[in-house]
Amino acid sequence: MIMELPETKQVNEAGVLCGVMKAIGHPERLAIFRYLAEKKATATVKEIYQFLNLEQPVVSRQLGILKNNSVVIRETTKGNVFYRVNSSSPLIIGMIKCLFHTPVC
Repeated sequence: MIMELPETKQVNEAGVLCGVMKAIGHPERLAIFRYLAEKKATATVKEIYQFLNLEQPVVSRQLGILKNNSVVIRETTKGNVFYRVNSSSPLIIGMIKCLFHTPVC
């Protein structure tokens, strides 16, 4: 029996999913992701590190990884930097619902 190769779209989606799972597959990044998902709003680095009791450089580094994998979005308003969950991604929304049983944004 010959198996068909997955369509290019399926392979691309699998690659994106792997990147997202790798990005949140770290305790600090998962905690940040969960905080932002449950907050359902933007947050500053200061709000995040104070809530999670982590060092500021640690939070900044982990947010950079989440941002580079399109898990969170960075927004700048009047010189202030805010982060929020990438709620425009069906993949991210599905992961929030699955992992945290939380309604999304």
